[in-house]
Amino acid sequence: MKNLCLIASVTALALISSVSAGAQENEKKVISIVADEWCPYNCEPDSDKPGILIEIAQKAFESEGITVKYSILPWTRAIEEAKQGKHDGIVGAAEADAPDFIFPSTPQFRMRNAFYTLQDNQWEYKDMASLKDVSLGVIKDYTYSDEIDAYIVENEHELDKIQIAAGEEALETNIKKLLGGRITAIVEDKNVVEMFLNNNPDYQNKLRIAGFIADTPDNDIHVAFSPADKETAKRYAEILAKGTEQLIENGELDKITARYLGNTQSD
Repeated sequence: MKNLCLIASVTALALISSVSAGAQENEKKVISIVADEWCPYNCEPDSDKPGILIEIAQKAFESEGITVKYSILPWTRAIEEAKQGKHDGIVGAAEADAPDFIFPSTPQFRMRNAFYTLQDNQWEYKDMASLKDVSLGVIKDYTYSDEIDAYIVENEHELDKIQIAAGEEALETNIKKLLGGRITAIVEDKNVVEMFLNNNPDYQNKLRIAGFIADTPDNDIHVAFSPADKETAKRYAEILAKGTEQLIENGELDKITARYLGNTQSD
């Protein structure tokens, strides 16, 4: 009888352990990702168009029974809070933005940074020497290219060369500075500027493209995951990479992109 009781107890413990392990495996059904608004890549949360990268993440994690919760925070704060483990990841990051984060092996999209001036300004960006002729508006903790990033650090206290905007409306701040004559050029992803102008008619037909930054690996943008729990971050990165690849293969990524950019991506 004692042996039967012992066997029953062991069996019960095994079942409890199995159920507990399964519960732990599936405990986190929601992941939190954050960023400043950077439409068309990440737009208004809980809307019918939350952003290209948000839709990619939602579809990739949906197959694993995981819901993506996306919230808006200023970029610097988003990186810091995710690094501390308050959120699971950040949206729209190049590897230079957050080198200690875990990145999917397949990027979610590819961007292209352009310089913008007022329509009547004839300045053109040809190389780094071109920047001596402008006061450039940039966004705090964004990465543009190794050369541009180094130039920003070197001149960040020289307002006649660099002015840095921060916060959730940093792009609009820079455009207002440009229109007000406080700076002479801004640098930003072409799709982001065009989406902003399409959504803000008061600013339309006032800016022009004055050149592009050369293509670099930092043009690859991702949803990147917090280093606070590297094993979980690696698992999330693998899920997202696999999901992104599937969306590319089955044509769904083109359909997502077309909802925001039409049938063609950036030039």
